Amino acid sequence: MDTPNRMTPKQLWTRIQKGRAAYDAVYAGLSEKQMTRRPGPQKDWSVKDQIAHLTWWENYALERSTLMLAGEETVKLKDFDAINAQVFAMNKDLALEDVLAAWRSNLPRLGALCLSLTETTLNVTRGKRRAPYWLLVTDSFEHYAEHQPDLERYVNSLKKSK
Repeated sequence: MDTPNRMTPKQLWTRIQKGRAAYDAVYAGLSEKQMTRRPGPQKDWSVKDQIAHLTWWENYALERSTLMLAGEETVKLKDFDAINAQVFAMNKDLALEDVLAAWRSNLPRLGALCLSLTETTLNVTRGKRRAPYWLLVTDSFEHYAEHQPDLERYVNSLKKSK
């Protein structure tokens, strides 16, 4: 993905909205059974599981960015496989409607955060840490785009099996 090294808050918000819309469009129209079937887009994840995963990472970016902007120390996560396994375990038995509600509720939160920032607060590096910009980019539209090809393959396989 071609992402510039900095953006205005409005540009970032626009990219998040477009990325989310593109991702959501791929699974639009799937039945609950198709959304919850394992294997799905990945060998051990359903569409619902993938959305729960993306939601968790958006929440992480929102929380960590807010702490960083307040001058708080934050912990940088390292073992992504272990974290993703925990996220899967926490969410695998949730109802699809609950996962989708959480997913939908994050979008206005992302917009509110992005649009509350100045270009400087969004893009300024703090000490050895990257700017909040990078958290918001990597855990939103770049992350959707990372998982979208698997989702597209899954949805296309459903169309072929009809």
